Amino acid sequence: MTRRVAFLRAVNVGGTGKLPMADLRALAAEIGFDAPETHLASGNLLFGSDLDDDMATAHLETALQAHMGAPCPVFLRDAQTLTEILDQLPFEGAEGSRVGILFGSERAISDDLAAPKHQTSEELAIVARHLAVHFPDGMGKSKLALPIFHRATMRNRNTVAAIAKKLSP
Repeated sequence: MTRRVAFLRAVNVGGTGKLPMADLRALAAEIGFDAPETHLASGNLLFGSDLDDDMATAHLETALQAHMGAPCPVFLRDAQTLTEILDQLPFEGAEGSRVGILFGSERAISDDLAAPKHQTSEELAIVARHLAVHFPDGMGKSKLALPIFHRATMRNRNTVAAIAKKLSP
């Protein structure tokens, strides 16, 4: 059985997409995921399953849509992938809360880097097939706009490290 994390997009952010984490854990258990647990209240579901990534994603997205009444994209990653990302992150010395990692589909992200809008002090890097962004002035102050922001979800380095630790044997 593989332990993974599902990063849910647009859950409990800015008053939209309200989903209590207790409901998310219950929903995951109902669809047969093993030992579901959540990390923080921002849509991070850790679970075990014998399903492959595509099937686990489909089951969870279907259940979430039925529960929430709207699509809720889900991006699965395992401990190995999270560790690779963390090991390859640039931005040495940057505060973990100021480094964001975007989780989306596995499609190429190089086009997203071609035309950033409103970039000031932010630094961008492709890391283990993911986009990482250093926000030296803080995420909340940034006006950076990239196409990937509309089809992915971001977690800061501290959150990713904590989840990787929980997933590791």
